[in-house]
Amino acid sequence: MITSHPQPHEVYKHYKHGTLYRILCVATREADLVPCVVYESLDPEAEHRFWIRSIEDFCADVVLNDGSIVKRFALVDAAAA
Repeated sequence: MITSHPQPHEVYKHYKHGTLYRILCVATREADLVPCVVYESLDPEAEHRFWIRSIEDFCADVVLNDGSIVKRFALVDAAAA
């Protein structure tokens, strides 16, 4: 269960490549009313700039090959604008 979720303007780092993303908003997916995060890549070379992912998936833990557990997205800057 998620007790808090990403907020607009916060910046997160993805665990896999360290890419930074800025949260644009939290939205509701029309088909099933699932809350989602809408976010944009801060990488100027990114092939795709805008993304949407369920809050549950965005906030999920990921198990790495060595067995350690990390957040899929780690908060980098809560005050970014």
